[in-house]
Amino acid sequence: MSNTVLGLIFLIVIIVCYMTRIVPVPMAAVLGSMAFAFPKINTYAQSFTGYGTEAMPIAIAGMGIALAFKETGFDKPFGEKILSIFQGNKNKMLIAMMVVSAVIGAYVSPIAGAAVFIPIVTAVAKASEGRIKAKFFVLPVTFAAVVGGSLTDNTITAAVRDLLAAENIAPIQMFTTAGPAVILLVLLAAYFLTIGSKLQEKVLSGMTDEHFGEEMPVEKIKTEKMKVAGILFLISIICILTKITTAAIFLLLGSCAMITVKCIPLKKSLYYTNFEAIVIMGANFGIATGISNSGAGKWIADYIIDMFGGAGASPFAMLAALCLAAIILGNVMHSPAVCAMLIPTGLSLAAAADVSPWPFIVGVILSASAAFALPIGPVAVAMSLYAGYKYTDYVLIGGLFSVICLIAIVAATPIFYPF
Repeated sequence: MSNTVLGLIFLIVIIVCYMTRIVPVPMAAVLGSMAFAFPKINTYAQSFTGYGTEAMPIAIAGMGIALAFKETGFDKPFGEKILSIFQGNKNKMLIAMMVVSAVIGAYVSPIAGAAVFIPIVTAVAKASEGRIKAKFFVLPVTFAAVVGGSLTDNTITAAVRDLLAAENIAPIQMFTTAGPAVILLVLLAAYFLTIGSKLQEKVLSGMTDEHFGEEMPVEKIKTEKMKVAGILFLISIICILTKITTAAIFLLLGSCAMITVKCIPLKKSLYYTNFEAIVIMGANFGIATGISNSGAGKWIADYIIDMFGGAGASPFAMLAALCLAAIILGNVMHSPAVCAMLIPTGLSLAAAADVSPWPFIVGVILSASAAFALPIGPVAVAMSLYAGYKYTDYVLIGGLFSVICLIAIVAATPIFYPF
């Protein structure tokens, strides 16, 4: 049996396990990651390399800061201040959070944008005393960080740049993808103010209203440490925005500093951190790598492109096929790997049709990041697992928005980059 067939089988089994929860999701994730190592599709190091990426300390630090906020009581006044700024208007506050998350995603990274709002959303939910549910804010803010990352060249890897240079194509500039990405950001805001809002209320109705850390008991609020926690968080945010070093280092330093000055005991912080989400995130890296290494991703892409007519199709059909393949693969592979796989195909299709390659390049980059139906490939989306969402929640809520993104990308990209 070929590696491609094995990869497809593993992927189907993993998704079924995630959706049905016939085994605990963290266990399914780890076993799925290990499955790619048994036939040597992955090395064992590749299957577990996710636990050594910057996403892990960022997620752990974000949750640690949120727990320290609760232990010191800082979450209530902090949340009340945010509520007062927007006079309790949920929609205005949601839009503002999404814009800030998108800016951080564009300027720093989508992962940083998602992590920064873990303590903020938690604090607002706590201060609202039930009027605002954290579960309705986490996905919009996380998705905004991802779309924000598409506004700039933050997500473009050296491999993609080298690929374009080898083909004598002008390099991607900082705001090359900004035009269509702004449209996606506007659509995202509109989506979660209308259809997405109603869909969340319906799909998440059975999900607990408790925000992250609610289960952590606080015998005595450490009010004397309240200002300390706030100052350390503010310093972390300022340092992240200055980009002196990575967001992972600053958030982790901020979280460790809160433990050091006894805003929260170390054991308590570790005990109430959602390590189920961490285990799933780390294992998903191995799964995404296995899909790429096995050739399953390439097979899926080729199949979709052939369905649309391949090199004999119209430029619009070629673009639609590439974008559809990129969005599908972006859910189970990391977007840089998807770009590295599909951009060469896009260049070949452009040459065959004698049209500009830029609609295909930009379309693939945007589509690979517009994958919201499964938190396997997109790391920033996976960070929202701490809130307790099920995989079916992502399929229903994120999947519909991915369809909207696909239509928008195929329609808007040629406007900014004509064939």
